[in-house]
Amino acid sequence: MISSSSQMAPGQLQPLAGCSKASLAASLAEEKRARKLAEDDALRLYNRIRQLQKEEERADRRIKQTKQRAVSVQQQQRHLLERMSEKAAREAALQAQLERQVAENQKLKQEHERIRQQVESRLLAEKASIAAATKEQRAELAAELEALQARSLAAVVAKKEAVKQQQASGATKLQQHKAAKQAVAHQEYERRLKEELEVKAAKEQEIADLAQLEMQLIERLKLKQQQQVQAARQLEQAVAMRQSVRKSQQLPSQRVRSSANSRPSTAASCGSIAGSRGRNSSSSMSQQQQAQQQSRDGAADEAVARAFSSYDDSATGMIPTQAVADLLADLGMPLEGDALALALAQLDEQRTGTVSFGQFLLWWKE
Repeated sequence: MISSSSQMAPGQLQPLAGCSKASLAASLAEEKRARKLAEDDALRLYNRIRQLQKEEERADRRIKQTKQRAVSVQQQQRHLLERMSEKAAREAALQAQLERQVAENQKLKQEHERIRQQVESRLLAEKASIAAATKEQRAELAAELEALQARSLAAVVAKKEAVKQQQASGATKLQQHKAAKQAVAHQEYERRLKEELEVKAAKEQEIADLAQLEMQLIERLKLKQQQQVQAARQLEQAVAMRQSVRKSQQLPSQRVRSSANSRPSTAASCGSIAGSRGRNSSSSMSQQQQAQQQSRDGAADEAVARAFSSYDDSATGMIPTQAVADLLADLGMPLEGDALALALAQLDEQRTGTVSFGQFLLWWKE
């Protein structure tokens, strides 16, 4: 029996009937050791939780930096597209100018041909006129010769020679006039041709400079895209590291459960013991719930990774956008129509036709 004068203070163990002081002392020592182990486990879990929170903050910063770089790349791409559009407009204007110039050259060539034909026609007409005049003169001379047979042969020959000289002089003048016009036209054509060649050479040099600038911009854009892919891979590595850390939390959570469920053999023979064990039990249950929630998150990430890898045939961490619908169906969230189109627009903002594992995992957790 327990006497009325041996009552214990609150929070202490009350001896039951048939239990010796030695067994109570052993139970108290075991309970203290269990509480100490639970407190140590709680401290380690708290430190690990803080470390994971820091890792998560660093991952958030990396994600923010990656998004900022993505925005920068998009702005550069937009500027490049604007420059390409301006270049296309300039090329179109240049092409139109070249076409106008070709049309003007063709028109000038036709004008030269028309002038040449006019000159030839005029020369032929003048030649025909001279020939007709000569014929008339010859007829007149013949008539005069017939009418003036009595005149001196020397006078007739002299007159005939004078007519021949006159004809030769007229033909020479016409030939000189024709040659002078042709020389002037040829010089004018050569001058305009030289000007056109100079303008064409300048435009070709300008086009070559623009093409070189375009290649430089394309190389810079490729470098930015490679940097973006590298940042996305770093983000995926950070997410994978966070998953491995969550997996490592399963072992401490099991140790917490085993320590919370342990009971000394002497206490089983003496009955259930209240007090400090009740407070330690509630703390252990809260820690168990946190560990179980983290374990479930890690298991969900593993399931997403396994489902994603089944569509990643090349093991590059990227899958085509056509496989996203099947992947969502495998994960128990089938999408169709506008919902699927919205999801693809969020996953593939740059319209590359591919989705990385990091982008999909972040979108899945949102």
